[in-house]
Amino acid sequence: MRLAVRALLAALLLGSAAGAAAKGGEVALTFDDLPALTILNDQSFVDYLTRTLLAKLRRHHVPATGFVNEGKLDELDRARQFENLRRWLGAGMTLGKHTYSHDSLNAVGPEAYEADIVRGEAVTGVLLRQRGERLRLFRAP
Repeated sequence: MRLAVRALLAALLLGSAAGAAAKGGEVALTFDDLPALTILNDQSFVDYLTRTLLAKLRRHHVPATGFVNEGKLDELDRARQFENLRRWLGAGMTLGKHTYSHDSLNAVGPEAYEADIVRGEAVTGVLLRQRGERLRLFRAP
């Protein structure tokens, strides 16, 4: 896989035909810290950003995975935050979990870290089950 990535980078950087060697490779497009892809505490902007990003991903037929940080649900309007997660699923994207509070394993230790992972799947798991899907992806902070 490393060779395929290097070939792809060479093709992009050098504009050569080396990209053919990477033809079978895959790239995963992911977004961390959903439902708010910004540090701005402005729900209207979060809603706009979500709609705009998803529209562009769909227009270009680009699948993506959003990793949900459920601790962010209550930083703004909880109902609208839920709706943004539903928008991701409605756009055909995938959701995964990204812990609840974004703590570091090194800072909190294994037991607290594991509990934070489990706590971070309550809402995301429900949203996926409502669509007949299950939570399968985890991205460490």
